[in-house]
Amino acid sequence: MQELPEFIKGIATAKDNASIAQRREFVIKRYKSLLGKLANQKGSKTIYNKFLDVNVHLIMREGGKKATNRNAFNWQSAYAILELETIINIV
Repeated sequence: MQELPEFIKGIATAKDNASIAQRREFVIKRYKSLLGKLANQKGSKTIYNKFLDVNVHLIMREGGKKATNRNAFNWQSAYAILELETIINIV
């Protein structure tokens, strides 16, 4: 079995506390950046997704802290946040 590299696209892959903290900061910064970009481009935090034929609403609440901690636990969840912009068709 091949070992994972230490970082994938700037995201630490290890399960130690330092890596989890790095991913937590990464997720928070990335999500805030995405919200800011939406506000600048569209004046709101809503994106229309043509494929699903729905409006996608991005919100950040105090409860988001729990989600941020979950996303920080493993690198795959943090990576998903990195690709969120592409997934919801902003670009």
